[in-house]
Amino acid sequence: MTALGIFAALGLTACSERTEGHLEQSGRSLGEATESAAEDIDRAGERAEAEAAEDWNEAEREWNQETREADRAMDRAENDVEREVAGARAEMEAEAEALERAEEEGDRAEAEAERRY
Repeated sequence: MTALGIFAALGLTACSERTEGHLEQSGRSLGEATESAAEDIDRAGERAEAEAAEDWNEAEREWNQETREADRAMDRAENDVEREVAGARAEMEAEAEALERAEEEGDRAEAEAERRY
């Protein structure tokens, strides 16, 4: 081998070693970037899960609040109806008693009138 051939072989070897070093470095960099991206994706997924859970809990709290309010409104409506029914019943009973007393007075007046004649 000539001096030029030896020099060329040494140059190619050095170039090959540098390229290999660059490839190794690029591989490490790519691996680190991939690992970092995977960690970012994991963190983003965890944040999304936490936000979804928070949104779910908020929706559940709102649902429960609305349900309690609806239950209270129904209870008030039921109480109003019960009061109205009780008032109507008391009114009807009072009218029935007044009618009964009127009938009794009418019967007494009729009996008194018959006795006079």
